[in-house]
Amino acid sequence: MTVTMAEACISVSLDEFSCSICLDLLNDPVTIPCGHSYCKVCIKGHWDQDDQKLIYSCPQCRQTFTPRPVLSRNNMLTEVVGKLKKTGQEVSPSLPYAGPGDVPCDICTGKQHRAVKSCLVCLASYCETHIQLHYESTALKKHSLRKASTQLNERICPHHGKLLEVYCCTDQQCICYQCAIDQHRGHETVVAPAERAKKQEQVRKVQRECQQKIKNRETAMLDLQNMMGSVKCSAQEAVVDSERTFTELIRFIERRSSEVREMIKAKERDIVSETEGLLDTLEKDNVELRKIDANIILLTQTEDHIHFLQSCKSLFAPLGFEDIPRIPVGHEVYFQKVKMSTSALKEKLEDVCSEELVKFSKTDITGNLVSEESVEHNLGLKETMQAEDPQMQKLFVPMCHILDRLTPKNFGELMVVVTELTIDTEDKLKGIIDLIYERAIAHPASSVVYANLCRCLMGLKVPTSCNPRVTLNFRKLLLNRCQFEFENNKSELFGGKQKELDTTTKGEVSQRLEEAKAMWCRRSLGNIRLICELFQLKMLTAAIVHDCIAKLSKDGDDNSLECLCTMLSTIGKGLEKDRPRMDQYYNVIVNIVKNRTTSPRIRYMLQDVLDLRKLHL
Repeated sequence: MTVTMAEACISVSLDEFSCSICLDLLNDPVTIPCGHSYCKVCIKGHWDQDDQKLIYSCPQCRQTFTPRPVLSRNNMLTEVVGKLKKTGQEVSPSLPYAGPGDVPCDICTGKQHRAVKSCLVCLASYCETHIQLHYESTALKKHSLRKASTQLNERICPHHGKLLEVYCCTDQQCICYQCAIDQHRGHETVVAPAERAKKQEQVRKVQRECQQKIKNRETAMLDLQNMMGSVKCSAQEAVVDSERTFTELIRFIERRSSEVREMIKAKERDIVSETEGLLDTLEKDNVELRKIDANIILLTQTEDHIHFLQSCKSLFAPLGFEDIPRIPVGHEVYFQKVKMSTSALKEKLEDVCSEELVKFSKTDITGNLVSEESVEHNLGLKETMQAEDPQMQKLFVPMCHILDRLTPKNFGELMVVVTELTIDTEDKLKGIIDLIYERAIAHPASSVVYANLCRCLMGLKVPTSCNPRVTLNFRKLLLNRCQFEFENNKSELFGGKQKELDTTTKGEVSQRLEEAKAMWCRRSLGNIRLICELFQLKMLTAAIVHDCIAKLSKDGDDNSLECLCTMLSTIGKGLEKDRPRMDQYYNVIVNIVKNRTTSPRIRYMLQDVLDLRKLHL
């Protein structure tokens, strides 16, 4: 900003008479040896800070002075500043220049100042000085001013060079008034503010949904993080404890191994000592016998008959040597028994370890262990493995070993072995299905690999026992088994326990019922997981799945709803082709959550299913 001095008729800038320390007009100016001028108070305060260093410098050029210069008043500057003040001009700081990211003034020449407003009519941006004309001119006051923006070109129609002020609802784009008359004639058009109000409400709706989703996910993330921390701590404790236990077990086995080794060595020493004694005795006997044999040879060679007859008398007397002792042979039996005992011990230890590992591998999330009877039943071994037919045993034993080792990595290798098994009768086919099915529902986490096994065996057919002309196929028997379990599992399970419950006390009845209920829940979830995987492999139709979902939503108990959540979470997205039917299912879920007719755990699961569907849609 500049002011005009009437007396001299020259134009000067206020910046030339501003103190570089306080950035205000000089007050009582003084000049230091380098030629720069400051307010007396400002430079005095600046140098007071350097008294300890005894080196004083100019704030502008950084020239140093020693000792501290004496401050002298600049009379000429004082007079000039006084005249500036007398002119009555308002002293104001200079305008800031446009920097990176700022909008430059379109009127300024040379170094441009920062623009503060943009005119939508002039399509230009103005600094504080040049915008004053829009405030003062009657014609320019009608122009629409906005905060300075670099996006003015986006507001100009590329066809007519005019301001975009109209929105075409037909083509969904912003246009100018000339476009509305020409290219967009007959289209539905509205002014931009009206369409903005309409669109803004839609944007706010999307924003609310987005914020709600963010909130839900932040809550879920917090819960998952807390659970993950708890899981890590529990897992670490279990690892440390199991390592300590196995270390103690290894030390125990090592101690017993040392004891067995010492026993074997002691037995070896005893046998070797006895054998060495026998060897020594036999060696001495041989020495004496060799002497006698040498004397006999000499005697037989003599020609003196009288000497021979007198000497041979001593040879007819008993030699006095004992019979050869019996060579001990029991050591082989002893060492063989030791080997058999250690081998049997190893097998027993492996069996015990496997049994215990199976027990806690079957522990569910609530900490309940599956009983030995239920594990045996779930694995399908109770009837099939007790078959008296050697052919059945020859089939079931290797099949159980295959199921024990079956994983996604060795699936192809083991399937070759499965195809080599002889499955040519109805009983064999049903037995194989029982083994696979019970293993699948007992291990829901591995249901994918068992479902793929079923997919590979789907085309297997055998003649019926009643009529060899009629065949049974693997897929039909498997689906019948799944259907039977789905419809009759609960009644069959509790009915089978009734005789046991009649002979027990009240406390035992409650415990047995809880165990039976837990077992039923596990089997139901395992059956549902298998059904879902079979559906994804196209082994059963969508109509069957819809019937299952309808029955589960109709039953309404906690276990049925948990199965429903499992099914919708796994295959719900693939069933959305029948949208009206799926809407009915989810409306039932919404009502259940709203009415709070279930436990909190089930409600959270149902809410997760609803949120998952929103993501899929």
